[in-house]
Amino acid sequence: MKKLTAMLLITAMICASLSACGQVDDPAAKGENDTDTKTTSVESEVTTGETTDAVSEAEKNDEQPTEDEEKAVTEAPTDESKPEETVTETTTSQPADEPDITLQEQYIDTIDMEYKFEEGYSFGELVHMGLANANGYGLGYVLIPSDGGAGHSYYKVYSTNDGGASWTECEFYDELNGRVQHIPLDDGGIMTFSVIGAYAERYPMVSILYFDGSRIMESPLADVLGDTVLNDGTLLKDAGEVSYEIAYLGGHSFDITYYDFDTNEMLGEVQYDLSDAVFNALQYPAE
Repeated sequence: MKKLTAMLLITAMICASLSACGQVDDPAAKGENDTDTKTTSVESEVTTGETTDAVSEAEKNDEQPTEDEEKAVTEAPTDESKPEETVTETTTSQPADEPDITLQEQYIDTIDMEYKFEEGYSFGELVHMGLANANGYGLGYVLIPSDGGAGHSYYKVYSTNDGGASWTECEFYDELNGRVQHIPLDDGGIMTFSVIGAYAERYPMVSILYFDGSRIMESPLADVLGDTVLNDGTLLKDAGEVSYEIAYLGGHSFDITYYDFDTNEMLGEVQYDLSDAVFNALQYPAE
């Protein structure tokens, strides 16, 4: 009996032990659970990492300037004063501008300036004296001082149509005595300004000379200077005897400076355009 009881107790204990052992976790199941747990943990870490990186990138974008902003900041002027840079300019030497050539000078240049007449004058010398000119048709002419008498001055007249290779003698020209200044014009004519001539004029009287192909023709202009107002308000025709300097401006325009004949005091400077007076003189010559 005792043995039976003891065996029952032993059997009961063994069953209890086996029951307790059946509750132990299956290693394979435990491994799967561990893997799932680890996978979930990794995914959590990855997700957390991505979120953290995104947050960091956003913060970086908010806090860090872009390349354009950095460039703008770098290129922006600062308040710091910097020494001015010395710029060395390289100048290329240019030839000096050639002096302006008037139309009258262009026409004159078509004639042989060195041609010398029997009277001893060259064409160039007569141009300088205002006693020669040429026009746009290649026609040149000269007035060469000859003789005179009884209040007159005579000039021999020659013309050329071949650039001065040959000259033809024309009808002589008779000019009234006086202090006469001759100025060649762009249109091939010659303007004369004279004082103390046959009419005892004390301020310049003006005429225009032109060559008609065989002789010199003269057309006096009206009294175009007498009403000139001088610096002190006096009219030129009331100022007494004057001397003057004339600068030719082209066309029929002149700049004239007047001086007192005795004291050489400057009385006034005036510019004139005598185009209308020349037109009237040629269209309606004085008889």
